[in-house]
Amino acid sequence: MSVLEFILRLPEVICLLLAAAKYWRVSVSLLIAACVVIVICYFWDALPIRVIAGFHILVFFTTAGVMWETNRQG
Repeated sequence: MSVLEFILRLPEVICLLLAAAKYWRVSVSLLIAACVVIVICYFWDALPIRVIAGFHILVFFTTAGVMWETNRQG
């Protein structure tokens, strides 16, 4: 990646960081989901358990974070 590409992408990165700060409830719920999925992947060797449980945990925590954010706004 050239220096010019890096400089041109800085506003996009700044906007993403500001959105993550503005909607911090969703960001925190995704961080918790990622941590739980990492723990599941560490303890279980079976790939189906990793995929199925990881997917459901990610969906659950993402939905909970979005609901938490929308209930706060409305």
